[in-house]
Amino acid sequence: MSLQQIQERLKAPKSNFNSFGKYNYRSIEDIQEALKPVLAEYKYSLTISDDIVMIGNRYYIKSTAKLFDETGKTIAENSAFAREAEERKGMDPAQLSGATSSYSRKYCLGGMFLLDDTKDADSNDNSKTPSYTPPPNHPNQPLNTPAKQKALTLPQKLQWFKDNGKVDVLKEAYVRLNHDELATQEDPPIIAGKAKQEAVLVACKKIAAEQKAPA
Repeated sequence: MSLQQIQERLKAPKSNFNSFGKYNYRSIEDIQEALKPVLAEYKYSLTISDDIVMIGNRYYIKSTAKLFDETGKTIAENSAFAREAEERKGMDPAQLSGATSSYSRKYCLGGMFLLDDTKDADSNDNSKTPSYTPPPNHPNQPLNTPAKQKALTLPQKLQWFKDNGKVDVLKEAYVRLNHDELATQEDPPIIAGKAKQEAVLVACKKIAAEQKAPA
């Protein structure tokens, strides 16, 4: 079984209703419950962990999910970030961290298994549900958005590939540009020098586009 097959089979309905915003949504628990029988059938396993990282002057929770086959080989890996608010009415610090972790983990699994925002057949009309767009400089904002491209430095743009489970793209770019000493490292560092960084970024984008192209 491949990751693509899991993505096609996984169904995680939006079984919760937000009475304030008047929309249906799925929780991290909904995704995990939907995943369990699919993973068990093919003897796959999934781990998800959290790390605290500082970006700028704010702390983020970075959630990383790893999918393994029955031999223990890593099939896929994905990460997502969520920023802790300084405070939230009615929550103590532990609850705030827990809520941030849940959001980050849900975002992480949603990205790995391509969970979209289409309406469920039995849900209320969600056509007016506002979509979430991360603000500029937020790590979850897609790399190809104008705000993200403008805000990030060249090293940060290259780091994006490592932080979003695409280190293989960065390694391949190093290989194509004859930086084998970097490509062979398990956690390849970001190459130094503006000109080299620009060349590597161009190569990364080209490789990412090639991977998305139909066979």
